[in-house]
Amino acid sequence: LPIYGYKAGDRCLFEVAQAVKRVVQRPEDLVCRYGGEIFAIILPALDEQACEIIGRTILTRIEALRIYQSDEAASSSSGYSSLTTSIGLASVAPTPGLGLEGLVEKCDRALQKAKIQGGNTLIRASTQA
Repeated sequence: LPIYGYKAGDRCLFEVAQAVKRVVQRPEDLVCRYGGEIFAIILPALDEQACEIIGRTILTRIEALRIYQSDEAASSSSGYSSLTTSIGLASVAPTPGLGLEGLVEKCDRALQKAKIQGGNTLIRASTQA
């Protein structure tokens, strides 16, 4: 894959989306681009443990793509590191008054924590409100 430019970025997003699509296959599941390089994955009727298994499988599949990016801090002598993923996971049971904004906010907080911890990280959102 090309390493720089919009074309390379678009190709990278396409490859990541295809890797996710190969993991998330039930007809009721939804994978969509949420903004920039963020994807949202909705997995109805799955418990948190099943969602975590799917999330960890996605981490592995994306790392296996071996998409390389320039990285000034890369530990390799080549100066490049393999693209990795951060996942914020939240699981809720439908209840009256449950707002979409609250669920998205929980996912976003977990995602930010995962990004801080580094590549190939999945963080579960707190079960507290």
